[in-house]
Amino acid sequence: MTNVLSLYLVEDDAPVIESVQRLVESISLPLVAIPRNDQLLDLLHQGACGCLLLKLNVEHIELLKRVRDMSATIETVFLTDVADVSLLVQAMRLGASTVLKKPCRSDELLAAIRSAVGAAYSRQQKSEQAEAGRRKLKSLTKEESHVMRLMIAGRTNQEIADQIQLSLRTVQFRRSSIFRKLKISTKSRLFDLAVTTGLLDELVAEVPLMAVHAVEEAASSHAND
Repeated sequence: MTNVLSLYLVEDDAPVIESVQRLVESISLPLVAIPRNDQLLDLLHQGACGCLLLKLNVEHIELLKRVRDMSATIETVFLTDVADVSLLVQAMRLGASTVLKKPCRSDELLAAIRSAVGAAYSRQQKSEQAEAGRRKLKSLTKEESHVMRLMIAGRTNQEIADQIQLSLRTVQFRRSSIFRKLKISTKSRLFDLAVTTGLLDELVAEVPLMAVHAVEEAASSHAND
């Protein structure tokens, strides 16, 4: 299930929370205020998605490190009132979406939040597509999976038949079954699915030369679609 995109604010100061609440109401974005870092991490474990608004300090840099380790679908906007170059560099290296100097204009902060939420939404969609693709891949038999991997590597039906010592007709049958189960109709779509699910990375790691064959095959397939 897709989680509701929200703004997450680690803050226990009521006036600050109320101020941010009024700000995000103008764009109909739910606000989730959390007083402690550990509570935020609990929410992220549950699949929280959206924008994280933090003060730029050492504690929150450490928090961002933990957030990144979780591969959470959340983007971070930092606010700072001090010119600490070291913290700024760390924040950007850790993938912070934006660092704004206080005081900043409301429209500037809203724009940063919108951008972060948009990026988080895109990551969430890609993650869900990848998971859906992996479920399809699991529907293949061991034999079909073997043929599929060779197809991604750029092998022709005849080459696959020769390599695994099967008849050409059997390979063609398995290919048809693969396309039906994966709900695709071309080899280029198979390559796209391999990229989306991370399967291509696995194959390249197993056989480095496969990267060359796969890219060449994808280019050829896209040209012929």
